[in-house]
Amino acid sequence: MKLSKQEKRLLSILVALAIFACYYLFIYRPMIGDIETMTLDANIMSERLNTAQTNEKRLPDLKRQLDELEKEIQSSFDEIPEIAGEQELVVYLYKTLQPLARKTSLVIGSSEEGTQYNGTVFNISFETSYQNFKRILKLLESSKGNNIVSFTINNIPANQDNENDNLHYEKDYNIIVNMSIEFFYRLHRGQEIEGYPYIKGTMVTTDPFRDK
Repeated sequence: MKLSKQEKRLLSILVALAIFACYYLFIYRPMIGDIETMTLDANIMSERLNTAQTNEKRLPDLKRQLDELEKEIQSSFDEIPEIAGEQELVVYLYKTLQPLARKTSLVIGSSEEGTQYNGTVFNISFETSYQNFKRILKLLESSKGNNIVSFTINNIPANQDNENDNLHYEKDYNIIVNMSIEFFYRLHRGQEIEGYPYIKGTMVTTDPFRDK
C-alpha cells in the first residue's frame, strides 16, 4: 500500500507528536520535578546557612548575657549568709519590728537541709497597723537571705470604754499578724553540720520579743 504525500505528512506529524508526548511525560516532567525539588532543597539549605551564620554572630552576645546571668545568680547566692545563730536572727527581727509593732512573740519552727543551703522557719506574731505592716513587708522583702512563707491578718477587737460605754480602736495597733519567715544559710567546706544552722551567739542573753 502506497501512501500519498498528505498521508505521509500526517503520519510524520503523529509520530512527532508521539515522540514529543513521550519526551514530555517521561523525561521533561520528571526533570522539572527534580529541578523544583533541588531548588526547594537549596532554598532550605540557604535559610539554614543564614540562620547558622546569624546564630554564630550572636554567640558572643549570648555568651556575655549568660556570663552576666551567672554573675547575678552567684551574687544573689553570695548574699545569703554562710552561717547565722538563732540569737542573731532574733535580734534582726526585733530591730525590724520594734518601731512598727508590739506584743511580739516568736517560735522557731522546722529546719530544711539542702545540698547548697539550709533554712530555718521562724513563726512570728505581732500587733501593728496596716500602714506599718506594709513597711514591715518592704523591710523583710529587701533582704535576700529570707523568704516570707505565709502570713495571716486579723483585726483586733475594739476596746470597751467603761466610762462612756463606747467602743474604740487603737489607730497604730488595729491588726494581729501571724507570719512564717524562712532564713537561708549557705553551706561551705569544712562546716560543722551537727546542730546546723545554730551556733552559740553572744549578742543577747534574753528574749527581746516581750510585751512592752
